[in-house]
Amino acid sequence: MIGWGLRERRWSKAANEEVEPAKTLWDVAQLLIVPAMLAAIAIGFNASQSSREERREDARIAADRVRAENVRHEDTLQRYFDRISDLLLTHGLQRSQKGAVVRQVARNVTLATLRGLDGPRKAQVVAFLSDAGLLRAGRSGQVDASLVSLRGADLSGADFSDVNQLQDTSLDFTNLRGARFDAVLLDGVGFELADLRDAQFYSARISSSSFDAADLRRARFDDARISADRKHEMLLTATCLSGASFNNAVIFGADLGMAEGRGVDFRGARLRFVSLDDMLVTDVLGRAPDWGVHRRDSEARLHPCSLFALES
Repeated sequence: MIGWGLRERRWSKAANEEVEPAKTLWDVAQLLIVPAMLAAIAIGFNASQSSREERREDARIAADRVRAENVRHEDTLQRYFDRISDLLLTHGLQRSQKGAVVRQVARNVTLATLRGLDGPRKAQVVAFLSDAGLLRAGRSGQVDASLVSLRGADLSGADFSDVNQLQDTSLDFTNLRGARFDAVLLDGVGFELADLRDAQFYSARISSSSFDAADLRRARFDDARISADRKHEMLLTATCLSGASFNNAVIFGADLGMAEGRGVDFRGARLRFVSLDDMLVTDVLGRAPDWGVHRRDSEARLHPCSLFALES
């Protein structure tokens, strides 16, 4: 019955009629969130892809730089070999007398070349000069007989790992900081007054060489074999050994007189016929507390560590 001008509310639907449910808040959120998520995923993927491409490009540029640097080092090294070979074959470098111009030219070219080379190629220069007989070391206090003096040469970081041996070679007064001589045979090599801070001599075989007054702070001689032969001494006199390590080293017939330092590691080291006269080494690992303390009169002995500290 219809009254008061109002129609009756109908709750059922006809057979051919579709009724859409009312939109909920979640339905509205889905319409907004899903596209936003898809857009965010796309943006993130593109950013990730772009980042990977940038990393690949950076790696490629870095690799190109390394290759270019290697080519430059190799070209520099080859030009140096050619120049020294010319001085030997054409200008009589090997027969030259002390003070000859050809010697000074060879020295200048060598020092300039070393400053522009990496570690392994610095070692190649030294090996080349040594094999050519141009770096003759004076044994046990004898006069340095080098035809090409390396005094003051920058051999920092030189890596001799691929050099089997150096024999009768003068490296006196050189900067060998951080150099590597691992497993190298060093026979009659002069390191007098050399800067050997942080140098490595792991498993090296060192015979009849001189380290007189060398700066050996934090140098590593672990597992090395250090010895004199019947004719020549093994000198480590007046050296600064602070922080140096001789862990498991074998030291035979060496002179450590007037050596100085603190915190030297001699754990597992075997010492035979070693001179420790006037040595002042304290806080030694692997030895008795008073080992190495042989002189307390500070006015009557050298202080190599103090001198090197002033120069550093």
